[in-house]
Amino acid sequence: MAIVNIANAQETYPVNDLPGAELAPYLTEVTPPSSRDFTPTNCNDLSQDISIVLGVASPDPGSPERVGLQFGRIFRDAIPSTCPFKVYPGDFGLAVQFGYHAIQFSNISPDPVCITINVTLDGGSSPCSVNGHGLVYQSADGLNPAPYDPLNQSANYLGDLGASTSQPFSVTVNPGFFEVVFTNTSSVSQCNVAFNITVDPADAGKISCQSNPVPVSNWAIIFGVIAIAGFTLLRIKRGL
Repeated sequence: MAIVNIANAQETYPVNDLPGAELAPYLTEVTPPSSRDFTPTNCNDLSQDISIVLGVASPDPGSPERVGLQFGRIFRDAIPSTCPFKVYPGDFGLAVQFGYHAIQFSNISPDPVCITINVTLDGGSSPCSVNGHGLVYQSADGLNPAPYDPLNQSANYLGDLGASTSQPFSVTVNPGFFEVVFTNTSSVSQCNVAFNITVDPADAGKISCQSNPVPVSNWAIIFGVIAIAGFTLLRIKRGL
């Protein structure tokens, strides 16, 4: 629910969904972050900020972005997730429609990686501020390229920002696809978000935005299939 500040007639909203939560302006001072518009080819260094307009996907062919509308969102419990994961905090406002914006990334290594998503909600020409929230989703096997299901937001959930404030949160992603997701929290509205993904120096290069990665952990299966096929072909040739 919006509360109007009489001094400046500016709407304010709670930064989380707990009773007595701090109120923040719906729109903050415009301070564009130093960032790049997201495209499938500009994210070789994910530690650099990437800008999106929540609800507006890149028109570039092969864009790993999905946008749409959903009923309800997750409950903002004021607890930013930390590796390895966070217990799903529950649903909120199931009768209300919100926007979502899912962006596909991948762990291209054979090992789980702890990633930190550093989120800026109060920059850009139309800051999301308290109308934005960040989450991460991944299927158990990492093979689902679109693990976020707006109709079942608890499925494949790994963690979230906790509150609509500019801050980091972290989760551990297994080999394969995962999605960083941003949702509206107070209304369906297009607004600016910037974020980057950082990892421990020992895990440098393991997180990517390849469009069609094969988790390295599955290479043993792939090589096994190739070996069986080759052996079968050899037996056929010997039998001729």
